[in-house]
Amino acid sequence: MKNPFQGILDRYLELRGATSRPRTVRQYRCAVLRFIGFLRGRFPKLDSFAKLEREAHIEAWLRDLATAWPPLTSDNRGRYISNVRRFLDDIREWGWCEISPTELFRRGDFPPPKHHLPKPLPADTDAALMEGLRTEGSFLSLGLLLARRAGLRVGELCRLEMSCVTETPDGRCSLRVPLGKLRSEREIPIDGDTAELVRTLRQLRGERPRTWDPDSCRWVDAIFTTRRNGFRNPTCFHRKLKIIARALQIPHNVHPHRLRHTYATELLRNGLNLLAVMKLLGHKTLKMTLRYLEVTNEDLGRAYLKALETARERYAGLKNPSNAAQDPSEPSVETTFDNLLARIQTIRFDHPDPKARLRLQRFVERLRRARQDWPDVLG
Repeated sequence: MKNPFQGILDRYLELRGATSRPRTVRQYRCAVLRFIGFLRGRFPKLDSFAKLEREAHIEAWLRDLATAWPPLTSDNRGRYISNVRRFLDDIREWGWCEISPTELFRRGDFPPPKHHLPKPLPADTDAALMEGLRTEGSFLSLGLLLARRAGLRVGELCRLEMSCVTETPDGRCSLRVPLGKLRSEREIPIDGDTAELVRTLRQLRGERPRTWDPDSCRWVDAIFTTRRNGFRNPTCFHRKLKIIARALQIPHNVHPHRLRHTYATELLRNGLNLLAVMKLLGHKTLKMTLRYLEVTNEDLGRAYLKALETARERYAGLKNPSNAAQDPSEPSVETTFDNLLARIQTIRFDHPDPKARLRLQRFVERLRRARQDWPDVLG
């Protein structure tokens, strides 16, 4: 039996391919083909997208996704639903099918997203891995070392150009990161060792023809190219990192993006402000960077023990006022209170939920009213 849906899908993918990445087009194709396969198997008499009904067809497909075997992750289910909804909305908007204007999909159809925290490597594992990459010294190993030092996504690493390092007259160096996941360039400061690492990679690469970059529509002199004069596939960096981690008997699941997580977490733990880390990582919103403020169990335990020790010292000072000399480097209670207010305000401004922002605003107002009754003995 002739598939009545395939012609529309082929035409849709052809148009999408003119403005979307190949990977995005493949995701649309996979999702819509799965949807078409379900319709043809469950409703063989259905011959047009225009005849779709929410209760009869869409809800049945959602149940099919939820009970699929092998089970689909909530992320994959969400992508299938999102891509099929976009496809149906587009062909309706373009006038290809007289689909009912009633929303076929609703917000509640999407499974709840998972909240994945960054997974930085432990300090000892990170040090051992970096030393292993430096000792191995191959082209790919040094590339991974560069990704760790600059916090690069592996896709950005594959597209670095030979002229990516710039140096000012006073000797400061910066790295120009090409178009990446969020389709934007950025320039980040690097130290002299990292700049020297880039020079080493340029020497190892040698002379090769330029590579055509379809994203920027120009010929580029890329560092990581193949013998056929194309960009390196990110998979080769994944494989190399796995081999080195296995040789070093590292028990953790190591992949290139964990190097980026480690880079960002290290910066925050050493006092760099959140906005600066956002710029270095190439994030568009603070919401993306705030994930790195989620403390690990190790951080929480260390902070807990430090707080207990501080409490003991202050309690001892209250019992023995003569021994309670104020450390001038220690912030006052008033300063600590103001810092707490500023931190809550930052979370409020960046929180995606309007109701949560309102609750935080009311909480801040209560704290400010309490501040007016500040006891004189607290300074």
